[in-house]
Amino acid sequence: MIIKSTFPVDRLTSIKQHGLAKSVLIIESVQELIAFYKTNQPYTLIGKGSNSIIHPDCFLSPILQLSQTLTPVSYKQSTLTVPAGLPTHHLMGFLQKYECSSLEFSAGVPASVGGMVTMNFGCWGHSISTFLIRARFIDSSGNDMWLTNEEIEFGYRTSIIQKNNLTLIEAEFLCTPSTKEKIKARIDTSLKKRLAHQPLRHNTFGSIFKNPIGDFAGRLIEESGLKGHSIGNLHLSNQHANFMVNTGHSTYKDIVEFLQTIQDIVLSKTGIHLEKEVKSLTPYSCSKLGSPNLT
Repeated sequence: MIIKSTFPVDRLTSIKQHGLAKSVLIIESVQELIAFYKTNQPYTLIGKGSNSIIHPDCFLSPILQLSQTLTPVSYKQSTLTVPAGLPTHHLMGFLQKYECSSLEFSAGVPASVGGMVTMNFGCWGHSISTFLIRARFIDSSGNDMWLTNEEIEFGYRTSIIQKNNLTLIEAEFLCTPSTKEKIKARIDTSLKKRLAHQPLRHNTFGSIFKNPIGDFAGRLIEESGLKGHSIGNLHLSNQHANFMVNTGHSTYKDIVEFLQTIQDIVLSKTGIHLEKEVKSLTPYSCSKLGSPNLT
């Protein structure tokens, strides 16, 4: 276990939220994770922080991150097994190494495998749940278990992981044999498409609001006259209205208030309430029940 004291929160979230955490624990083995949970300490679990903001009360108890080498990477009979803490850009490397195709559509997303599975990440007609075979979890009592795709109960940007006290530690994905060249070409295509339409070179989340049924959050935000709208150091991207950019030392309070302002204006203009895709790690998440979020 690696222990980091008085750790800047802007290094934990892609939006670069301002703040200072008392301690961050990097869990390097499954045994360490089980041992920690058996202490019944309060904690907050976070992945790469691409879809999260952290309530200041969470700064007082340990913030846990899983090492990207927590479990081994393997490929056998069209099944790629990877640890939950593996960043997306490293996942792309393993797709090429093993010449197995499936998740190239996620190239460029600043997330971890665990976070993408937890929220059932998707784009351009693809969802990560389509390729997931099963995943391995540790609960707060230290029990080790595997759940199948069906048992995880995937939905649009949701899964049972968000509703239950489970920590995802590794996942198995179904792949199709391919070549390094074809996989790299698909990765490059996804990266170019993402960079052309999303402000990924800036401090940003992924999408901040879920798409309502039959519509798009970005369209509704733009229709409400909010594309490029700013408050303090926060603004909605001119590339994509459903992306927030942080240009300074924005706090949890700043971000929450900005999101609420956007929701209120869109509701008043269109009559539609936008549901947040961004996850707030709140004091409840810091109880001994732990956090259902891993993004």
